Amino acid sequence: MLSLLAPILAAQLFLWSDRADFWNPDKLSSATVELDAAGQVDSMLMFHECTGKRVLMLVHGFNVTASSALSTYQEIENNFTLLKDYAGNELYDVIIGYLWPGDDHGLEYYQAKKHALQAAKHMSKTIEQLTSCAASIDLFAHSMGNRLMLEALKPLTKNPSKRPIRNFYSLAPAVDNESLEKGEEYYPSTKQCDHIFVFHSERDDVLKYLYLTAEFDKALGYEGEEHAKYVPMNVQFIDCTTFVGGHSEYFQTKPLYEFILNQHEMRIVPPVSAMHLKLLENGWAQKT
Repeated sequence: MLSLLAPILAAQLFLWSDRADFWNPDKLSSATVELDAAGQVDSMLMFHECTGKRVLMLVHGFNVTASSALSTYQEIENNFTLLKDYAGNELYDVIIGYLWPGDDHGLEYYQAKKHALQAAKHMSKTIEQLTSCAASIDLFAHSMGNRLMLEALKPLTKNPSKRPIRNFYSLAPAVDNESLEKGEEYYPSTKQCDHIFVFHSERDDVLKYLYLTAEFDKALGYEGEEHAKYVPMNVQFIDCTTFVGGHSEYFQTKPLYEFILNQHEMRIVPPVSAMHLKLLENGWAQKT
């Protein structure tokens, strides 16, 4: 674990956790804690470090060990470091890697789902505090991590002048394919985001078979939504089937990161309807 922590701490990638004892994948902590620069657990989250900053939060999914989450977060952070805006600056000032008890065994799906709903209560408070100090907050969530974040956004007070989340990058979301539609479970959560980008792949066998078996429904991260006309206009669906052949291949998909850069630089028009786009090699997206 120490060998994995060294580059993360050196890169100033913040680590926050809702796992008991920071690392336990099977048990929820009593409160969210942070790992400080010395590798020590601190019960005081460093919100002051986020004041006036552009913040990106990374959220892993189900069945993820601590070491796997850390190595994935390091990979994601490395990819974002390569992205530069027109002025040559990185897209984010602060990147937070968030750990939650998503369990570490494939047979613990329902237990992990329960933990996601419990951790969401902590996350709601965290987002409220971040919103009060950060210049902007973007989310980069994978699989069941999307359920946690969508659940956390639901109860937040609506603020017509500023939504708490600027961009929600939703990778392989393990939620039902109608859940963002009007009147459905996570429709209220869409009102807490300026833009939501749902990245999905029809070659994701985890969602194609395992999610269907567990939930008796199709996952949003497999083919996108069920009824486009009922989805809010700030949601966009990006088909990554050409590049993503597995549930966790999004993290290595260069066109996905290029898409995010293009979207930040306004080379891609923000969602004005629930459009379907197909991801292209250069990070552009073609309407389908």
